[in-house]
Amino acid sequence: MSHGITHKYSIEWLVHYQCSYCSGWWSIGDGPIEGMVHCPWCGTRYELKPKDEERGTMNDER
Repeated sequence: MSHGITHKYSIEWLVHYQCSYCSGWWSIGDGPIEGMVHCPWCGTRYELKPKDEERGTMNDER
């Protein structure tokens, strides 16, 4: 019996990053997939490149 009360939800796209310099990784909800990103672990700043691109495929299902 719900009595008109419902649970609400939203969908978030979670982006995982890995630093090419220190190999540290982190995630940002609705994070950027283009441009430059600053590594929170070592402080380096690099251009973003999809991991699948390294294997010769693209996987952008957003």
